[in-house]
Amino acid sequence: MTDELKDDEARGSVLNNLAEGFRLTGQFDKSLRYAKESLQIAQTNGDKSGENVTLNNISLIYSHRGEYDVALEYLLKVLLVDRETSDRHGEAVTLNNIGDNYRSMGRYNEALEALEQSLVIRKDLGDQAGQALTMNNIALIHLEWTEELSTALELLETALQIQRKIKDRQEEGTTLHNIGQIYEARAEYSKALEYLDQANTIQNELGDVVGACFTLSNIAHLYYFRFDRREEALQTWGKVYEEASSRELQQVVDEIEEVYQLLGLGDLEHS
Repeated sequence: MTDELKDDEARGSVLNNLAEGFRLTGQFDKSLRYAKESLQIAQTNGDKSGENVTLNNISLIYSHRGEYDVALEYLLKVLLVDRETSDRHGEAVTLNNIGDNYRSMGRYNEALEALEQSLVIRKDLGDQAGQALTMNNIALIHLEWTEELSTALELLETALQIQRKIKDRQEEGTTLHNIGQIYEARAEYSKALEYLDQANTIQNELGDVVGACFTLSNIAHLYYFRFDRREEALQTWGKVYEEASSRELQQVVDEIEEVYQLLGLGDLEHS
């Protein structure tokens, strides 16, 4: 590899890292700009591996923005290249993201099929972090679709053990949030709030604005409907709505607007 190619590869990696940082803080326009710069470098240099990593990251940005069709279009192209180049790790990542995208679209059969394929590969590769991530996504399908809450909780507790063992704080926060959702579905509201508070603490420590928006919205839901802390709920929803709107977190925005309409609370306004 020439020095010029090495420099390009390093620059592409830096751009990808910047894109990921901006994605996690909900700055999707900036994230997309840096990711597309990284993609151009990878494509110019014929770096298929770098190209696929970046395309996966771009798909996550579109998913966060609620543009699932666009995200899926990117992911299906990546999957073809992963398989053509026998990139098993890349294939597992892409299948996981495809499964999560299908879940968001309500296409649960296809989601579960993709996620189970991803989990098999990740176990074969000994990818513990990846296994925990995919277990989370499978658990969400059991929560939202099959309603097998015991299975979902078992998957999440296993994922949490792995994440704490390997010190994956980012995904630990996600798993704690999802465990909170399971306990809410089981009508164990105090436990649900306990886990959501733990998740929010980690998300705040890491500056995970995107994760915090989802978690705080769920906390507000518990405050309003289960703990008669309605003023706190409305204040929390208001803050989250502003944050989510400014960062194009359409799923969170839609959920809060739906709750306000259901409760007859009028329209939310941006400050």
